[in-house]
Amino acid sequence: MSRLSETERPSLNRILSIQTPDLESQEHIIRYQLPVAIKRQNIGLVVIDSIASNYRAEFDHNRRNVTDNATEQERRPEGKTMADRRSQLVRLGAFLRDLARKEDIAVVISNQVADRMSPIGWSQPTSTPGITPDSLALDHQMCWFTGWGDQRHDLSNMKTPSLGLVWTNQISARIALIRAARYEHQGKTQRWLRLVFASWSCPTTGAGIEYEITAAGVTAVTKSDGENTQLNEKDEPFSTIG
Repeated sequence: MSRLSETERPSLNRILSIQTPDLESQEHIIRYQLPVAIKRQNIGLVVIDSIASNYRAEFDHNRRNVTDNATEQERRPEGKTMADRRSQLVRLGAFLRDLARKEDIAVVISNQVADRMSPIGWSQPTSTPGITPDSLALDHQMCWFTGWGDQRHDLSNMKTPSLGLVWTNQISARIALIRAARYEHQGKTQRWLRLVFASWSCPTTGAGIEYEITAAGVTAVTKSDGENTQLNEKDEPFSTIG
């Protein structure tokens, strides 16, 4: 980047940013301030990082406060909390889709990942992706719309994007970013990008596209002939978009 002329160097001058410390401010900014900023500043790309942060902080706290021995009356707030979160996510997804179509902009939303627990008594199948052999179970089918678990080499990678199936139904595409932690002690981190689903393209096959982050930006890694890149059970999700 130092070899670029001053006019060619990347700049943050045309990037607007604002912090949303809680869910209430996030809702107000997205619904009222964002549409005005798009019109006034001629914005073409909106990035929200990360969509799950305030939802998890706001709603998961109430769920953790409910004990296993809670009475039915005490458990009702938990169900109401999840219903409230679901309705808010649906409204937010619909609003952002309408905004993108109306203003002809792109909306990119980063998400977080969480651990996916295997129920007691289920064993990891050797021939079928998923954590249960029941093909009708959500835990089996989610491997294909979350981005982790559908490849033989990452069956043991028990991760899943946050906000569940509700948020999955609000987005038009999902991109999974995977980091190979085993190489970090050598001073090199390997990363892969996978298109999980999209309306305009087929899903990425195999491990995905290897990429690297340098001072010049994000670039694909060019492999020599015969060199094969593959993930295994030591690789871990780094993030997920959507």
